[in-house]
Amino acid sequence: MIDVNWLAFSPPLTLLISASFIVIFALFVTDTRISAVLSLVGLFISFGFTVVLFSQVQDAGMVSSFGLRYLADSMSLGFNMVIVLGAVIAILI
Repeated sequence: MIDVNWLAFSPPLTLLISASFIVIFALFVTDTRISAVLSLVGLFISFGFTVVLFSQVQDAGMVSSFGLRYLADSMSLGFNMVIVLGAVIAILI
C-alpha cells in the first residue's frame, strides 16, 4: 500500500491547479485585474496550506509521503513561504 499524505502535496497542487485555471481563464478574459485577483487567491490558499503544514512539521519533525520519498520539513516549507510571498509582491507591483 502506498503511503500518500495529501496535506504534504496540497501547496504545490494548489499552485498547479490555480495556475492552470488562470492561464485558461486569461485566454478568454481581456481584463488583467481579474486574472491578478485570481492569482492572488490561489497564492493565498497555497500559503494557508503551507502554514498548516508548517505547524504540523513543528510538532512532528517532518511530514512524508510515498514512503519517505517526498519530505516536507521546516526548511523547505520556509523556502516555499518566501517564494509564495515573492510571487504575491510581484503580482501586486
